[in-house]
Amino acid sequence: MKPFLTALLAVALTLPAPAALAQQMPETANSAATAFDRRAAQLVDLLTGKVAFADYFDPTFQTAVPEAQFDAIAASLIAQYGQPLAVEKATSTDGRSGTVLLRFEKGVGTVLLDVETGTDEKVTGLRIAHFEVSGDSFDKATAEIAALPGATAFLVAELDGESVKPLSSRNADRQLAIGSTFKLYILDELAAQVAVRRAPMVRCRAAQPRQLLVRRHRQLAKGHARHAADARQLDDLGQRQWRHRHADPPARP
Repeated sequence: MKPFLTALLAVALTLPAPAALAQQMPETANSAATAFDRRAAQLVDLLTGKVAFADYFDPTFQTAVPEAQFDAIAASLIAQYGQPLAVEKATSTDGRSGTVLLRFEKGVGTVLLDVETGTDEKVTGLRIAHFEVSGDSFDKATAEIAALPGATAFLVAELDGESVKPLSSRNADRQLAIGSTFKLYILDELAAQVAVRRAPMVRCRAAQPRQLLVRRHRQLAKGHARHAADARQLDDLGQRQWRHRHADPPARP
């Protein structure tokens, strides 16, 4: 028994200590990581300003996207999706280009990342291709729209050939005046002024624009908005405008 215990003790003394193993493991991991992996791991620090812009991107990228512009983009992302938290997954087939799933407080962004082949391993391309918001749904979006002031309506549908499959809606059958409809009233008034003055349309485009907008806005407020939703009226109005636009200009005296 005593020789056996002595052998066990000798083996134990030759094994590396746990602390030594802990120190060796990161070195092994770092040596196995690719340039893509190393730059992907720095994305959180890049967006939070802990990694310098000039140290991360190569000169070509810095010329195409100046630091001030990149900082504005990063600030916009953080304002919309919260602080970046961690890299969930980094996938690359060649160790230089690939896809990174970057988690933010309110969702996960898909980042396309390209790293140069030089020794500096600086990033030559970075693009956020997609964002998936956490906990988002049509019901949540509908509730947020319903809470807005005024009248709201929308319809989200899937189009498949000739079929229309509604996915979500709110007051889908309600007719509302929109910006494009309002534009038709302005164009119709402009065409009427051109016809009365017997002058080319180009000369009247800037004629009293403020008075024209105010007058048409008051007409809409009195009830003209509901007529804009009438498809036949809009079609007739569009046809008259098209004929007027393509008619021969009146002869000058």
